[in-house]
Amino acid sequence: MSNPRWLAAACGLLVLGCSGAASAAGPARTVLVELFTSEGCSSCPPADAVLAGLLADQPVAGARILAFEEHVTYWDDLGWKDPFGSPQFTERQRLYAAVRGGSSVYTPQMVVDGRYAFVGSSRGDALHAVREQLSLPVAVALSQTSAESGGARLSATPQAALPEPAQLWLAQVQRNVDSQVARGENGGRQLHHAAVLRQLQLLGQLEPGSDAPLDVELPARGSGEWLAFVQGERSRQIYASAALR
Repeated sequence: MSNPRWLAAACGLLVLGCSGAASAAGPARTVLVELFTSEGCSSCPPADAVLAGLLADQPVAGARILAFEEHVTYWDDLGWKDPFGSPQFTERQRLYAAVRGGSSVYTPQMVVDGRYAFVGSSRGDALHAVREQLSLPVAVALSQTSAESGGARLSATPQAALPEPAQLWLAQVQRNVDSQVARGENGGRQLHHAAVLRQLQLLGQLEPGSDAPLDVELPARGSGEWLAFVQGERSRQIYASAALR
């Protein structure tokens, strides 16, 4: 008999984490793709286009790709201050670098499920990393339910004891943004961004060695797309991700 908790994990998010058109082989596994980028970097628009293609084409069978761009700030003093840049995103990239034993960061950089990092304009590397994730089980089941207050609740339930502390995050993503760049390496160009991360909020923590669920009421949400994901504090691995209603 199938384990219902495992079925929820396979979707990434109960009811919502599947791609909507699950095949006979089962629901699609969600994979989170992050792109560290900057409007001040002339090498970034091709990577922005790769990310847009991954979202639009969903080119890997069995995977539902979720994605967002994180605009960093270390290009801001070189001619153009990125209007979407945030020190929070710069620090997030530095945490990835520290896990891999280095301190240097660069753009464009793509990170897949917190495990694979490479030059963001390499579609081939992106496809390979997404396919690699398909062989791994989702370690945490995410489920969204209605709250008595009229809002919504989000539950994160480990499918086994986690090997490290893990954090539950809520991300607000703005889709299909056009921006006119006046100065810097992209001066005079109009850039298109498929999925800009506008807000990243910590909702709570899952404890290591425990399979107890974390249940939180979601804050009021405005416009845009909203994603949730669970990430290990030490390894930076993404244990689960999902698009919310």
